[in-house]
Amino acid sequence: SEPGAIHSISLDNTGSSSAAYFKFFDAASVTMGTTVADMVLKVKASSRYDFEIPTGLTFTYVSFACTANQDPEDNTAPQLGVGVKLIVS
Repeated sequence: SEPGAIHSISLDNTGSSSAAYFKFFDAASVTMGTTVADMVLKVKASSRYDFEIPTGLTFTYVSFACTANQDPEDNTAPQLGVGVKLIVS
């Protein structure tokens, strides 16, 4: 895998009455509940957020998941699916 950078993360949790947490891993392989996330972003219930990263968040690998709890090792599924859009280079 070649290094890259994330410039924008859009999270859509508008269909849920519970918060969700986007977890980013710079890892080729992730075991939810064991692998600790490198970054955790909260998206409140019934909300949509756009996180802009002008200088880019560098990575070698991109793995991500959304969970119901903030703990970086949590593996509980969110109430409903969360829409995720990444802009990378």
